[in-house]
Amino acid sequence: MSAVARILAIVAISSLGGCAATPKDEGNPLAKIRTLGVVSAVGDTFRMSEIGPTVFQNRISDHAIPDWNVDDEATTIARRALEARDAYKAVAIPTGRQAEVNAALRPTFTGAVDSDAIGSILKAAQPQPAVDAFIVLAKARGREPCQPQSSILVEGVGICAGPRVQMSSVIPGEEHRDIVGPHGNRMLAPFASYRMVLLRASDFAVLAAHNAVLTRPERSALDFLKAKPSVPFKQIHSDAYKESFDKFTPEERRAIRKAIGELLEASIPQTLRSMALISD
Repeated sequence: MSAVARILAIVAISSLGGCAATPKDEGNPLAKIRTLGVVSAVGDTFRMSEIGPTVFQNRISDHAIPDWNVDDEATTIARRALEARDAYKAVAIPTGRQAEVNAALRPTFTGAVDSDAIGSILKAAQPQPAVDAFIVLAKARGREPCQPQSSILVEGVGICAGPRVQMSSVIPGEEHRDIVGPHGNRMLAPFASYRMVLLRASDFAVLAAHNAVLTRPERSALDFLKAKPSVPFKQIHSDAYKESFDKFTPEERRAIRKAIGELLEASIPQTLRSMALISD
């Protein structure tokens, strides 16, 4: 990508209203980046989010999943995308401080990033070789994909379950009956809700930031009018639904883990392109 094209892409990204940050340097700071340190802090926990028939029946729970190695996979995908066509040298930076990384990069009323906190964490990592910038994947709060018109937010990786789709009986006294479609009687979907933040290594200034992107084709004009999920997700059959994490069978856990890996594989390169870090 030419220098002019990169600058135009950065300008376009900065107009997305909260998704991207305008580079603080004049000119094109991305052109000065040759080596990137990659940090992922999205996959230490698994969130289960269920939308019930009423707000009092909504349920959210988080579960530790260290054996899933989600952050290792996310880092590998990002490095592969960044190093394609010899665009950059990408260095993996493992961290056991996911909670601290996410706290430092969680936007607040006073700012988008706690530069002192994230700077301290990244300095302690001591990447070798030295890097020009860090690309950090952190959990982001996004619209619940199983019922995006609700006010429920999800973050990180996990699975959401919408309310059962039911039809009332025409016969008085009979119970409501489920409406069963190709994916069963309710929306069920693994998701990956995260954001990427590009930080300059010299002073940890934010050069760019973007929420995860995964393009989904519109099916009809009516779909265009519906509220859309703001996070990558993949719908699976409702038969896999469980009320709690410990009730998933090993086979079901492997299937969910595989779906999350596919979401990361598809969305990480798209998000890097949206940040003008890589091109097609």
